[in-house]
Amino acid sequence: MKRALLKIILIIILGALFGKSWAGGYLSSAHGNSDYGVNRNAISASTGNCLHCHEMHASIYGIEPSPQDNGPHSFTLFSPGYVSQTDIFCLKCHDGSATVSSRIINNYFYAYRAGGDSNLGLINNLKDMITLNLTIGNHTIVSVHDMGSVLNFICDPNRGWKFSCDTPPCVGCHNPHYVQKDEKTTTTARGWLVSRPSQHGTSNYLWGDQNGEKMRDFAGAFTYQAPYRYGSNTLYEPDGSLVADGSNLTDFPSFCLDCHAQNAITNYGVNKIDWSSTTGDKHGLFPADNGTLLRPPYDANNPTGQYVLSCLDCHEPHGAFNLMLIRSEVNGEELEVDITDNASKQWGYLCRRCHLDDYLAGQGNINNWEYVHHIAPDRPYIKWRCSGCHGMPWRPIACSKCHYHGAIDSITGRKNF
Repeated sequence: MKRALLKIILIIILGALFGKSWAGGYLSSAHGNSDYGVNRNAISASTGNCLHCHEMHASIYGIEPSPQDNGPHSFTLFSPGYVSQTDIFCLKCHDGSATVSSRIINNYFYAYRAGGDSNLGLINNLKDMITLNLTIGNHTIVSVHDMGSVLNFICDPNRGWKFSCDTPPCVGCHNPHYVQKDEKTTTTARGWLVSRPSQHGTSNYLWGDQNGEKMRDFAGAFTYQAPYRYGSNTLYEPDGSLVADGSNLTDFPSFCLDCHAQNAITNYGVNKIDWSSTTGDKHGLFPADNGTLLRPPYDANNPTGQYVLSCLDCHEPHGAFNLMLIRSEVNGEELEVDITDNASKQWGYLCRRCHLDDYLAGQGNINNWEYVHHIAPDRPYIKWRCSGCHGMPWRPIACSKCHYHGAIDSITGRKNF
């Protein structure tokens, strides 16, 4: 009986190592799927097999990169979890090549994947997406999530999130054993991609796949209105469907605020953001007031203007051609110019994707904002002593001087963002 039991155990172990996995969430993951899961060139094993990432003794056909003489890396990965911004374990495959993986792994900007702007498909991998100052075509990556700071933040023992400082920083947002595939710009084969870092080590492996984890749930008594997909005024993000209430979108504010709402964050370069209903920004749960002049679809079904936004309505999660991870396409259209071209008015090109500037209001030039601020019926400021704000000689005010996360208007005492 002992021999029979040992044989059964051995069969189970060998099946797990060299055959298809039999059960568990890993089978449904982008890495564990037997059709399109991980498949490392140097190892002759089944697609989705654990050995493609984990070398138990650092000696399983490891020819790229070479195994270490002193044994396996942390978590028995075939290379270190993190060395630099562009030398991360996950980027060995997510680099736009088939050097390590048997095929190219495509990952795109959120504005392409969810926004549907195929013009942004010129970058198809995460390594390029997070490489600061990388120029592709006529565009340059000018802002990224700094992966070293991400790693230091999530593995800080004072935070209690149970991350090891030897892990790839990507794991802070993506559970590698459960993350699902979602690289299409159509309504088919959608997947759930993120895991909340504060819930690492719990049984809630994915964030957004359950009730209570959607943008509609976060909005509560307010309204989440999905932006238009690129080139459409009837279809919405993130899947090009008619669904616009956030019931098909991950609650990204709760996800992002795991890091961006932390207090002890100054050592990691993380901006603190308040999206709450009592002291937060007006694009969050804090009630909006006047001076909005909204564009479609935000002017259609909510006369009070009490909207709450998802972080990814405006921002890319990995890297961007614009400052502060601002998307190149927002609410159905591309920003007219790269917002780094004119530092004095850079934010205006983003704002006019959802708000009426002077031109859209029929009152003046593109990216001028006199009407909404001083003339419109719900203007926040009366024209009086202009030089007090605009200086002498009179000049426009850069949007970023007044509008940023946490901004409070010194004149009205109200939130400005």
